[in-house]
Amino acid sequence: MHELSVAVSLVEIATEEGGRLGGRVCAVHVKIGQLAGVAKEALAFSFDIASQDTPIAGSRLVIEDTDGRALELVALEIES
Repeated sequence: MHELSVAVSLVEIATEEGGRLGGRVCAVHVKIGQLAGVAKEALAFSFDIASQDTPIAGSRLVIEDTDGRALELVALEIES
């Protein structure tokens, strides 16, 4: 499942940034284009699995639709 590898990458990036900034990541915002080849539902499911037992467990994945092939991490919501 391609979406699981994307989710694992998102979790790794969010965990690293949360640690660097000294806060807890509560949401990860991404943009996914219609031609990106990523199923939103599968990515959301995979994100929940990939984030279990990590510092960002329980955080939300917020997916925004966009045009083209974009797959972009847009923002992290971090609580201090």
